[in-house]
Amino acid sequence: MFEAEGIEETPQYPPFKIPRPNDNPDVARKIGELCAQCVQANVALFIEVAGQTFHVGVEPTEEKPRSTLVFATVEDFLRSFGSLRIAGVAEGYLQQRVDFRGDPEPILEMATTLKNPILSPLGRMKMALLNQLSRFAPVPAAPEHYNLPPEVFQLFLGKWQKYTGNWYWEGNETLDEAEEMAMRMACSEFMDVPQGGDHLEIGCGWGGQMEYIHRTYESNVTGITDCPTQAAYTRERLQGCGIEEPDVRVGDFAEFPFENAFDTISAAGCLEHIQPARQKEFFSFVHRALKTDGRFFLQSITRPRRRFLRFGTHFLQKHVFPGFHLVRKDQIISAAESAGLLCMHDTSNCHDHYRQTLRHWTERLIHNRDKIVALVGERKFRVLLAYIAMSSKAFERGAINLYRFSFEKSCEINDRGEMKQPSEDVLAKPGLNVLWIRKWMEFHSGINPPREGEHWKKGDKVPRFPIVPPPPEGINPWAGT
Repeated sequence: MFEAEGIEETPQYPPFKIPRPNDNPDVARKIGELCAQCVQANVALFIEVAGQTFHVGVEPTEEKPRSTLVFATVEDFLRSFGSLRIAGVAEGYLQQRVDFRGDPEPILEMATTLKNPILSPLGRMKMALLNQLSRFAPVPAAPEHYNLPPEVFQLFLGKWQKYTGNWYWEGNETLDEAEEMAMRMACSEFMDVPQGGDHLEIGCGWGGQMEYIHRTYESNVTGITDCPTQAAYTRERLQGCGIEEPDVRVGDFAEFPFENAFDTISAAGCLEHIQPARQKEFFSFVHRALKTDGRFFLQSITRPRRRFLRFGTHFLQKHVFPGFHLVRKDQIISAAESAGLLCMHDTSNCHDHYRQTLRHWTERLIHNRDKIVALVGERKFRVLLAYIAMSSKAFERGAINLYRFSFEKSCEINDRGEMKQPSEDVLAKPGLNVLWIRKWMEFHSGINPPREGEHWKKGDKVPRFPIVPPPPEGINPWAGT
């Protein structure tokens, strides 16, 4: 343990020591408060104030590596102490009032254990009003974050440059292996990509998944992005794998009126950037673009409740992703099904996989710090590291979740927005999750189903348990429930 002058034993935690600096009683009192909370939270943390280091947590171990939160001056420490919650630490780090050495994980653990101030009723009303108004605020065509040089993302993403959660089957995969596993699962289990088919990638990023699908399935791939930098990089990447004229389009998804054009569509990490008021429009676009019985793979971060606001939503919207919004899992399914997409399969909460992905990114960011700073400057590097580290902690604490969905275009919608009953072929598909059919029918409520060829609309009565054809011999229709 670090030794300093004037160490006194703490009666609540006899094995641990609190340093009492003789020159500033305010620092001593605040260090003592931090020590009590960090020991209670089992965090291994050191605080450095104007060159003087204090041990305010448990002893570092291999599982709990040493981390030091650094304040250049006593004034910086005293001014920042009231904001040492997770968003406050991120803002202080961005303004270079706070720095760290070692692993940022213990610092974020400390920040999430500090008690939040109790807002007045007026303060809660203000936060709620700002949150609602932000749902309809104008959003830039492409966040500046995505227009950073592609070399920056090459320094912390894997070789496929998937800027979203990956899949860790054993838990000890490298980042490159996890990226490839995630794409393999998306293509085989969620989309059932056909050989030589047509595929659309909404929010194609830097083209890693488009390249994988073209190489593996010899598919004709089309990409949509609202970022010109990504589009130029993706075109060059696809030309390198044999596509002479890559079809990568720049603009909003609504600008491209595809009709029954694609066997499969995917969107990973895209829905979070679409305002809730436009999400039904987004799913209607997917429905129109899919061929009959086509598959749509969606991967999205969701929120279980409003407490995500404590994990830095304002920081993300202000510095990284303007217009960033999260909705609940049930809201996604409801919006998709109202547009005529039947949810065939969805995973359980995959937040651990995204957290492990973010930990890999954090390690690579810290390792390549000098190269990234040379490309974009100190401030942008700090924004990048702060938001990725905060997101990792938010997944760990259960403030945000990650789900993967497989939807199928199983019914048509007429001009009045009414849906036709799913065909017998759809209901008889092997491995179909019958519970989802029941929920889809219950969404439109009722008891008396329309006859084949009639339309389904809200208010019609359908049975609670629909009658479906018996599955083929040896097939379990409840698979995946």
